[in-house]
Amino acid sequence: MLDLSNYVPTNIILKEIFNKNNDNKNKYPFLSQYLNNESEINFLKHLPHINIVSNAILKLYSYNKSAEELEKMKMEDTLAQLGLEEPETKIKNYIKSYNYLLNQVKNLINKANNNFKLGEDYKKNPVKMFIIDDNDHNNKLNNIYRTFINYQNTFLSEINDKSIKTNDKINVQDATENDIPRFSPSDEVFLEIIMNNTEIKNIKGKDDNLGQDIFGFKFENIEKDLAEKIKHGLKYFNENRLTTMIYSGDGNERIINDFIKKYEQKEINDKQKENIKNFIEEKKGNSDNKFIKNFCSAILSLMSFLLKNSEAYKKDTNLVEIIARLQEIKSLDETQRQLLKGFFDVENDDDDDDLALMNGENEDIYCVETLYPIYQEIEKFDRN
Repeated sequence: MLDLSNYVPTNIILKEIFNKNNDNKNKYPFLSQYLNNESEINFLKHLPHINIVSNAILKLYSYNKSAEELEKMKMEDTLAQLGLEEPETKIKNYIKSYNYLLNQVKNLINKANNNFKLGEDYKKNPVKMFIIDDNDHNNKLNNIYRTFINYQNTFLSEINDKSIKTNDKINVQDATENDIPRFSPSDEVFLEIIMNNTEIKNIKGKDDNLGQDIFGFKFENIEKDLAEKIKHGLKYFNENRLTTMIYSGDGNERIINDFIKKYEQKEINDKQKENIKNFIEEKKGNSDNKFIKNFCSAILSLMSFLLKNSEAYKKDTNLVEIIARLQEIKSLDETQRQLLKGFFDVENDDDDDDLALMNGENEDIYCVETLYPIYQEIEKFDRN
């Protein structure tokens, strides 16, 4: 390996020589991006630090904490519940990245509110500064995420590599270090690629042209090595999809829309509709519509629970399996728990994992993919 440490840093010399020929941008797109868009690539390096903490808090508190409750909470209140390995290290990495990124996007943020940075004492920082919501404190984290999306998609469109499919997009909040450029232009990996593909032409000669008389850069080899190291796994980001905090008490429409997006729904059959009707008529009696509203509220709580735990349940999961674990759904009161157990015919024993079989044949089984149609059917009685 060549030792060029006694000379001007090779990436600076390379950039100067590379940009003298306008054709190089199209001939060597990976190299062009690394030489001319260093700040954007450096920005993307911070995405994994933001995601790992923000996603953990979204998962922990969505649907079961109000905006008012989170407003009062500090990180010391939630650290042990995040389920992260080495949580203190990850929180500190988040703070360092957040403050750096906030400084980069400050021109996009309301000037009166762009100076709020997270303190080094991570325990005293407010939880709300680690999540994205629809208000997002004047859209600080929202703008950071939008910039991630813009920089990543611009980078990929400029390199225009046919192996990276434009229709194979992921949510920016699902991205890991494997989905973005794996190192920055200032990292040793890039400098090593340059050094391994550089010839020294004239060490003793006079260097009047910023290294042009000394260094012979093999652009084609640098481009090939660079592409091989970074292009595998790169993904475009969805432009209009950000997962935000859903506070308890948020409108029912928001929960329903999120649930339908997560779990494709299918219609229930006539026999299932008849079962719902018979159950309601039997339980409701001559009471007012409070029973129906309670029933609808219980179904919405099930939707919220499934959204929070979507990795554990699929759309064809039998709802009986979930109803048997109602003690995990804190938003349900005891009346609602008994109502759901009665409808799905589950044994009324919270400590017993055995499930009572549902009445009827298989066509009567309700799965996650039928929960919204069940809700719609119940809601008809409220309108009536």
